[in-house]
Amino acid sequence: MSIIASLVGVLNGATSPLVTKYVAAVVILLVGFIIARMFSILARTILNSVKLNEFFENTIGFKFSIEEILIAGFTYFIYFITIIMALNQLSLTTRIIDIVAIAIIVIVVISMVIAIKDFFPNIIAGFYMLHFWHIKVGDKIEFDNTLGKIIEMTLLDTMLETPEKDFLIVPNTTMYKTVVKVKKR
Repeated sequence: MSIIASLVGVLNGATSPLVTKYVAAVVILLVGFIIARMFSILARTILNSVKLNEFFENTIGFKFSIEEILIAGFTYFIYFITIIMALNQLSLTTRIIDIVAIAIIVIVVISMVIAIKDFFPNIIAGFYMLHFWHIKVGDKIEFDNTLGKIIEMTLLDTMLETPEKDFLIVPNTTMYKTVVKVKKR
């Protein structure tokens, strides 16, 4: 920060304080973005030498680009800190952070609502099906031109095995909204 402070001090003598603030903010942004780019190159080199992706692929069993996710996360974190420092130089930090925080909260709430919009109807339908319908695990049923044997029933979904030995996982609201025909044993 001493380099930036000395640059600001030099600029203070030559220009107006407003221009000095803007120039310092631009310098902070440039330096921060350069540091973030250098970090991403260094991190990519280190993580590739450790072979983190291969480790996760062998451990978990499927390809997962954890290296890219970590590099992107840290790089964007450095970008974020750089932008906050530049905004602080312009005395805009609190207003911008408040706006960003409200936007993040709104996005999180909307995402949660979208994510659970089918969750509660499935639980209610599952509860109703488990306690009031006369079907149970082992029954053969037909619905929507699909024939299957009930393998498992939970509050969220029902697993069926078709005559072709395929498994179907059906959300309980789907079964609840259609006509289900129980076949004789």
